[in-house]
Amino acid sequence: TIYCNATYDGYLCWPPTPAGETTYQNCPSFYLIDTTSKYRLSSSSRMLKFETAVNTRTVEMIGIVLSIIGILMSLYIFSAFPSLHNRRTLIHRNLFCALLLETTIRMLLYTQQAQAYMLDKRTIVENARKGIENLPYVCEGVYVLLEYARLSVYAWMFIEGVFLNTMISANTLRNEINVIYFYFGGWVIPTVIVAIWATLTARHYAAEKFNTCWFGYNYLPAYYIINGPIVGILIVNTIFLVTVLAVIITKLRRTNDSELEKVKKAIRATLILLPLLGIINIFNLFEYPLEGSSTGFAIWAYVTHFFRSFQGLFISSIYCFTNEEVS
Repeated sequence: TIYCNATYDGYLCWPPTPAGETTYQNCPSFYLIDTTSKYRLSSSSRMLKFETAVNTRTVEMIGIVLSIIGILMSLYIFSAFPSLHNRRTLIHRNLFCALLLETTIRMLLYTQQAQAYMLDKRTIVENARKGIENLPYVCEGVYVLLEYARLSVYAWMFIEGVFLNTMISANTLRNEINVIYFYFGGWVIPTVIVAIWATLTARHYAAEKFNTCWFGYNYLPAYYIINGPIVGILIVNTIFLVTVLAVIITKLRRTNDSELEKVKKAIRATLILLPLLGIINIFNLFEYPLEGSSTGFAIWAYVTHFFRSFQGLFISSIYCFTNEEVS
């Protein structure tokens, strides 16, 4: 008989199990929402998914650290030099602030989770109870702040798209819009949306009498209150992208460059605009099916986590470090 090896998943020890069988155990009384039972399928596919999750988290931590460094440097450059103070860089600075808030919170949460997994199994229960996940109101507050930062990032990306569209079309409206509307759209509206979502989510968990943090909140119907506006922003920004590219291609046709050179410039413009408008994050809005293939899960995990974690570095590099105005 072929057996799967004994495994310690960071919380429970799983005994050797015959291939194709399922082993059940009671969940530990912390961290998870439902403590009735936990199961493990004796399958190499599930182990590959677990290894993929660990590896992508490492990649994500590297990307977050590099993004934070890049964002901080960009904020300093845009703030220190008066010649760079204009409406466009004002929007950039606010987008960087939103990204900085989101990446900092993610680093805090991921560090806490990593510490829990790396603890020795004899002390994991005692130490995990000291983490953010088991601090009433603090844990929920951190996740509310994370979702606020995430929604604010997309809000400022939408403002970037609006401003870019008025710029490329030579619309003088961009100079007439009061910057107060920028701040209102980028910071205030996300506050209202997240407040509504947090209220409904808190009521749900209170009604279900869960004593732990809001784990799995992103699977609740109320989460569409946040994801709905994000999907709308990505759709509108995609339209902005197509509009901008159409203008660029029209202008390129009037030049004497070769067709290959024109294609290269169009592709370059697309690659520059994708991270700024957030379109590369479209896959982050969808969860990969739990029963899907390990190969499909690996592709989804690496692509989504890579772009999400390195996004701050990409944007700061393109719009600050390689900016002709800065140099």
